[in-house]
Amino acid sequence: MTIFRLSFEHAIQGDTTVQTTTVDAEPQPRAFPVPLRIVTEFPGRRLPPPTVLDGPLFGTLMIAMRHRGTVLEVDGPVSAGAMRNVQAFQEAWASMLPSRFRVVEIVPKEVVQGPPIHGRAGVVAFSGGLDSTFTLLRHAKKLLGHGSYPVTHALMVHGLDVQIHRKGVFNSLCEHVAPLLHELGVKLIVARSTIRNPLPDAPKVQVQPYAYSQAAQIAGILHMLPERRFAYGLIGSTEPYRKLVMPWGSNPATDCLLSNDRFSMVHDGAGFSRCQKAALVAQHPTALRTLRVCTAQARGNCGVCEKCVRTRLNLMVVGVFDPPCFDQPFHDGMLEVIDVEDETMLGEAEHTVADADAAGISAPWLDLLKARIATHSGAKAAAG
Repeated sequence: MTIFRLSFEHAIQGDTTVQTTTVDAEPQPRAFPVPLRIVTEFPGRRLPPPTVLDGPLFGTLMIAMRHRGTVLEVDGPVSAGAMRNVQAFQEAWASMLPSRFRVVEIVPKEVVQGPPIHGRAGVVAFSGGLDSTFTLLRHAKKLLGHGSYPVTHALMVHGLDVQIHRKGVFNSLCEHVAPLLHELGVKLIVARSTIRNPLPDAPKVQVQPYAYSQAAQIAGILHMLPERRFAYGLIGSTEPYRKLVMPWGSNPATDCLLSNDRFSMVHDGAGFSRCQKAALVAQHPTALRTLRVCTAQARGNCGVCEKCVRTRLNLMVVGVFDPPCFDQPFHDGMLEVIDVEDETMLGEAEHTVADADAAGISAPWLDLLKARIATHSGAKAAAG
């Protein structure tokens, strides 16, 4: 039986808010040393301390679930809403991946009724990629009318998509997307966090696998924002409802369970494929120019990695060839990086083919992509 313990410290250092979540355990887990300290900084912002520890709980819960925890003691108050949702969240992941995750008993110092919702603003977890750009556009521009969330801010976290030591790459990313945020009137919040890789001497060790915990880690940081200002945190969907990939760390079934009584986590855009999202982005020149889908190089997009090529295909389906976010022209040889043996990438390729066929597209690149999918499907069928 392993008992995990979670504690939290909030400090102001100059003009930066520094929040430290410490995870301890008894006995010592075999996979990593304890205590484990996760530091999140908000440069240029003097934030008030949170009234409940829902954020640290959401952000680190899967550590205890993954590493044979039976109890997780929280040294502070947790809201009743978070306690309800965290139970359902654990049950979902223990059901989807019973060999990896187990339900842990949460024992906070106090359970409190959630504070009343004061703020009504929304904040988008923003990476500059296609999914989050789609979500930012349709809500910041109020394209859904009364169905739009009141998005006023975008959160970019250094330490998730961009490794914490790559400061130049992250700064370049912020500069790259700045014109879009300015045009939309959306303010940028920057956070630096070790939540994804809290072991500096073992950067490849994931104490909570990111493929399954990315939404929980993002929610853990979003919950640290001032509760009197924000009521909604939006995460752009990855896969559409018509072909969900489960289990996956961000999905419409469990993202909403990372909410509490005063702050709702919203999984946005799952009614749309990536090609359909690309169609909206293509209507906005600044969004098309500032799209940033890879971090293979310090500035801009490399244009040739899997994610770049996949996004190029999405844009080509909606009639955008060689957009300004890519420096070099497309050629059919780029399709070699599309790994159809990976189930997630295969699903993305199939979505692209379906949308291209629906649009009546006939092109050599489409024939090549269909052939690669067919070859993989045939080999898989032959293997039984």
